[in-house]
Amino acid sequence: MKLLFWKRHPAANTSAYRMSAIKRSLIGLLITAILGPLCFYYAGHFLVRNDSLSQKVDVLFLLMGDMLPRSNQAIKMINNKLADRIIFFRTLDLPINKAGIVENEGILTKRYLLAHGIPSAKITYIDGIEASSTYEEAKAFMQWVKKQKHRPNKILVVTSWYHSSRAGAVVEKMLEGMNTRIFVSAAYSQESNPDGWWRTEVGFLQVFNEYLKKVYYFFKY
Repeated sequence: MKLLFWKRHPAANTSAYRMSAIKRSLIGLLITAILGPLCFYYAGHFLVRNDSLSQKVDVLFLLMGDMLPRSNQAIKMINNKLADRIIFFRTLDLPINKAGIVENEGILTKRYLLAHGIPSAKITYIDGIEASSTYEEAKAFMQWVKKQKHRPNKILVVTSWYHSSRAGAVVEKMLEGMNTRIFVSAAYSQESNPDGWWRTEVGFLQVFNEYLKKVYYFFKY
């Protein structure tokens, strides 16, 4: 039986080959040294989608989580007359909700909007569905859109800055083929921002977890 052995490249033992390999390694290290810190610094910015909006949309889709910044951004959009209607869904009840210690985030969000001057006629809160993820919220919203006699064409998604690019992509994919235009408005807070996301534990965890979720959503959906 004839055995086949790997043959080393004839130039592998030459000084020219070794020098070429060293140069390639040094160039790789140099590129890593330059791009590594830049990618780390701008990692927060890579997550942001914040579309410019100059005309009123048909409906504002408010995603749950990070309640105060997102709700404040939605209020701002309403006050700037860029939307007349807000829709959001009940979140999955946590043990603290089931124990009656804290009410569901959807209920708290509705109260917050009302307390800050948003008329109840402009608020659509749907508590028949308990959404536990961006995907489930987008699916519930898609089902709501399908039921409307006059389907919304221009939709504004409001969510946190670190969540904005993934949320926009998920909603766009969910409503694909439904003749809709999706805009995203990113909400910011004092606790974290894309410029110095690593300076606070909150910001670091938000960015780190979001990249994990991006990978998960890429393979899952």
